Amino acid sequence: MKAAGLLWLCPLLAWGGAFVRGVELKAAGDLPGATRELAAATRENPRNAEAWYHYGVVLGWQERHAGARRARERGLATARQDIHLGV
Repeated sequence: MKAAGLLWLCPLLAWGGAFVRGVELKAAGDLPGATRELAAATRENPRNAEAWYHYGVVLGWQERHAGARRARERGLATARQDIHLGV
């Protein structure tokens, strides 16, 4: 595989650890494992909006809707804080 084909991995590698494992487990359909790892990722780095998003999705898939909503709202709030507009 060409190096350019791996560029999509850069954001995942930047966060590393539990986040990468959580996303992999989510893709594999291991919802309990993904939930555990993504929860750990949000504790390791509460500013990781991607982790909050994926955590919310996994919770939603398990019909844990209140937790899913809170996680996704936290992710959106975090992402908004990271946006700097030169206006």
